[in-house]
Amino acid sequence: MRLFVAAVIFLAFLTGNLFPQSAQEKAAMLVQPAIVNLEATVLFTVKINSAFLGYSELSGRSYAITGKKQGTGFFINGDGYLFSSSTLIPRENDSAFLSDLSAAISADLGRIEHIKMFGSEPTNSELGAFSEYLYGLSGGKEAFLAMLSLAIASGNVSVLSGGTPTIFAFFNETNPEELLFINESDGLVFAKAEGQNFLTLGLSNDSNNLPNISNGDTVYIVSFNDSNFSISTAVASVAPGNTGSATSSGSSSSAASSSPVSFNNPYGSFPPYLPGIVFDSSSRVWGVSSGGSTTSSSEIVRASNQLGISPSKSETDKNYEQGMISLWDGNNPMAEFFLEDVLSDNSKQSGEIGKHLNSARSAKLEIKIPELSISSLGWFSPFVIPALAVLAGLLLIAKFVLGRRRGSH
Repeated sequence: MRLFVAAVIFLAFLTGNLFPQSAQEKAAMLVQPAIVNLEATVLFTVKINSAFLGYSELSGRSYAITGKKQGTGFFINGDGYLFSSSTLIPRENDSAFLSDLSAAISADLGRIEHIKMFGSEPTNSELGAFSEYLYGLSGGKEAFLAMLSLAIASGNVSVLSGGTPTIFAFFNETNPEELLFINESDGLVFAKAEGQNFLTLGLSNDSNNLPNISNGDTVYIVSFNDSNFSISTAVASVAPGNTGSATSSGSSSSAASSSPVSFNNPYGSFPPYLPGIVFDSSSRVWGVSSGGSTTSSSEIVRASNQLGISPSKSETDKNYEQGMISLWDGNNPMAEFFLEDVLSDNSKQSGEIGKHLNSARSAKLEIKIPELSISSLGWFSPFVIPALAVLAGLLLIAKFVLGRRRGSH
């Protein structure tokens, strides 16, 4: 019995200290519905201009390669306007593109060589063997890819992009929706989804209202990672000599830029190449972190205004926020009142709201879509762990008192 009680106290203490998630969860609930998983594709036409790897047969050959990348998009306007980092767009120096191109070249050359030597079409296994042979001649696949990249840089291999990228949004897992590509400039990509009343980030047009970031400030970063939401706690790191503001002060430029503020995650790994929303416990969005740097909210607002896109909070955003706060506070009837309107107005995002809440690790709440059955999990609340600790302590006291009484008889 004593061991059990001690174990309960230790478990309650350990759980309460390892998972202080309430602020993170509450803030994440308010920003997550504005996030959507994106996929961008670009069709590249590749032409080999001269003998490559000593094979004259490759001169003049051309290949069509489709580059594909996934990333995260963020709604900034209820009319469906969203943005992402330019890292979403496939490039000719991406490792995935180089790998696909090298596979196409080795298969093509393997077929040419096999027909020349044996007069017949090669099998897939024979093409695979030739590919390994070709990579081996260059010192391995990585060395082959480096050689291919150098040939592109020198002009021996030409790569032409097939125009603007095609961007899809995944509001559900089976029917991606093609977006209207708007513009790409200065590290940001803008696109538009069909529809109205989208839930947004609610970025402020008044950059003076944006909070300053100081060294050591705790923030949260939320993004997609392998088609799942990833929420990380991070600590702000301000470059030496900088004022610590996420807003570029004194700049009249309308182009987006990256501030010298980075975010280090001491509690786990967060892929730096994934664009993620950086926000605080009050759900104030400070910017978007990607590739080790951060584009501030004010710069995103400035860039979108340059394109005629006005970041704004809609009535739907206000209803959602009021519903989530009511739900968090345990006022389920009021939450249902606000969220019913949100779900009816947001057919594309409504199915995601429940997923977002669940992925925010909010164990105290559950929303089932589409029937809007809101319930608090009766067996779990923020008070369960302290209650267990108190109960265990009372049991120990009771056991001690009983033991003293028995000893006195």
